[in-house]
Amino acid sequence: MGDDVRHYGVLQNDKYGRYLVANKDLVSGELIFTDTPFAVGPKPGKYTPPLCLSCYCPVENTLCSTCGWPVCSEECGKSATHAGECEVFSAAKVKFQTVEDWTVSAPQLDCITPLRILLAKEKDPDRWQRELEVMETHTKERKERPTWGADQVNIADFLVDYCKLSDRFDKELVQKVCGILEVNSVEIPSRGGFSIRALVQVRAAVPIKQGETLYLCYTHSLSPTIVRRDFLLESKFFECDCARCADPTELGTHLSTLKCSKCDNGVILATNPLGNYLTLSMS
Repeated sequence: MGDDVRHYGVLQNDKYGRYLVANKDLVSGELIFTDTPFAVGPKPGKYTPPLCLSCYCPVENTLCSTCGWPVCSEECGKSATHAGECEVFSAAKVKFQTVEDWTVSAPQLDCITPLRILLAKEKDPDRWQRELEVMETHTKERKERPTWGADQVNIADFLVDYCKLSDRFDKELVQKVCGILEVNSVEIPSRGGFSIRALVQVRAAVPIKQGETLYLCYTHSLSPTIVRRDFLLESKFFECDCARCADPTELGTHLSTLKCSKCDNGVILATNPLGNYLTLSMS
């Protein structure tokens, strides 16, 4: 993380792993820290169609003249952003397999961001050791899910075997990187150009007292508690008990509240929103 402003401390517990707390009283809007990414790349999974591997714009039937993977122009094909994987794919003679529909997800691109992290690890081993090596990966839990097998085939086997990187990385390390991405990465939605700097500034949205935990919303803010907590357990491997999740009214927003069908003013609230099943009460 950037060293100009560091209004946080790092703590650790069994439930959340490593997390941040404020090291001073913060006012709303105050800068907590700035950060630059270890690597930037397309999000793996079912939501990423073919896109330019330099500027991330959607593409169709335009491939790099050197390696044969998606780029939008000759300029992007020669960019520093694309250079790492371009060299790997060219050396291994592995080309992007053309698709019939360029608007649907392309599992071939799942390997790009993990590969960029691996290449960044070689260039900056000190930062890897200091920041990424200690990140939680939940390997045991991930092995029990179907996504583990998909990552093994589409990413680990592909990079180590087909791209001939076994002398540089092993499959265990590749899966570790996949876990780091799944649990710790931050998505920045963009359908247009994307700055290579990708500088992140984290500010306090509300007043925060010294010692209070710093929270980041991983979910859609308009989703109700039961949906948010289920998503967090599935994707981030923890059960959230923040102030909003613990409040039956969701801090007065009533996004989970049901209207009573038998009277005009009655509502139905969860009696234990942090429970494993939903119980309701009339109010």
